[in-house]
Amino acid sequence: MRLLQLIQRFPAGLMVIPLLLGTLINTIDQARLPIVQQTLYFLKATPVGYTDARKPDQPPVVEAITVDRLDRLGGGTVAIDGKPVEVKKWLGTATGSITTATGDQDLAVVKKSLFSDAPVAVQVTDPKHPYFEMLKIGGFTEALFKVSALPLIALFLFIVGSQMNLQVGGRALAKGFALTGTKFLVGLGVGWGLGSLDPTGGFLGLSTVAIIAALTNENGGMFVALTRQFGSRSDVGAISVLSFNDGPFLTLLALGILGTNFPLVVFLAVLLPIVIGMILGNLDEEIRAFLAPGETLLIPFFAFALGAGMTFAVFLKTDVLLAGLALAAMTILLTVPACMLSLRLVGLAFGFRNTISAFAAGTVAGNAALVPGIVASAAAGAAAGGALSPDTAKAFKDIAIVAQAQITVAILVTALVVPLLCAAWARFQRKHGIADADDVAEVGKQA
Repeated sequence: MRLLQLIQRFPAGLMVIPLLLGTLINTIDQARLPIVQQTLYFLKATPVGYTDARKPDQPPVVEAITVDRLDRLGGGTVAIDGKPVEVKKWLGTATGSITTATGDQDLAVVKKSLFSDAPVAVQVTDPKHPYFEMLKIGGFTEALFKVSALPLIALFLFIVGSQMNLQVGGRALAKGFALTGTKFLVGLGVGWGLGSLDPTGGFLGLSTVAIIAALTNENGGMFVALTRQFGSRSDVGAISVLSFNDGPFLTLLALGILGTNFPLVVFLAVLLPIVIGMILGNLDEEIRAFLAPGETLLIPFFAFALGAGMTFAVFLKTDVLLAGLALAAMTILLTVPACMLSLRLVGLAFGFRNTISAFAAGTVAGNAALVPGIVASAAAGAAAGGALSPDTAKAFKDIAIVAQAQITVAILVTALVVPLLCAAWARFQRKHGIADADDVAEVGKQA
């Protein structure tokens, strides 16, 4: 089975499919299906938390229960063989203190004196039963699939930096700076315009973070693929500069311009992995070549971990779907024409008329969905240091999940639409004789 080829045929498949798979598993976890809960209980997984087991109008629960099962009750008042026992601190551990009719006693002593390992009748007046999650079982599983998003993204940005080749030709650099600068200004302008209504959820529930993250960050892999197919070597080479907008740096910068007072160390903390990677990659071509596979390899892993923090309930909200479609429309209808105009102006100085790279940059990057969470983390750190108010940090945290879902919808839509637009514009340019001098794109060559 050629599973990888199947995934790659899907638009932005390496990002979207693992993200949706992680979301599916987390959705099952949050549904707390009995078969899943019973299986994890049987495997003696560590409870994620405890929940009330009965409704307020439901009578007390009476069940045959083992000592081990009683350990897993999260608290409440119980009667063991008719003797009242109020659980004071009894949260899934074999030790602790409880209050009985005769006073505080060690849990192990009470076990020994009240009953053996045989099942006993237990009346739970205020039951609190444990619940489990498949991806929160500890060890390497939880470390890789549930909580790995931030460190994997940091490594990804380090690798992205190593692939920025500062030795590409002037035409490629000019196109790269034109596209990066234009997308940033458009994202900043739209974010300011719509965010002024309500920065945390104004027009269609779009936050300023979601707007800027989507409009400023294009899908680098798709950009390279489209420019290789329809553009020139200088179009392909522009990715060396465009890679700079991968990640949250430009979004943080835009938010700072719009009035969010992130301290300088926040920008440094985000930018440092990219800068170190860029320095190493330009000092040694072998280091760049060594790290290059990681730029693709890491995507499904941090995408899965990102999805593991979301549920499909988020995607089913009308405001998420409509907002995601609006983000896709803004990215295509606003950034593409602006980038075309920018390229035409720069082309007057550098002698080119080809603007295919403007269309190729009209997507929303898969890693743009990571930005709201990173911004929320940066805001929490800034608030802990007193640079931001706790209310501001909480606002960024509250909008992160919805913003991620909105951006994910935009990722899918632009990944489907932009290749079609790019092919149509390439045909138009060929028909009218618009081409660069280096229009036969050659893989691996620099401008």
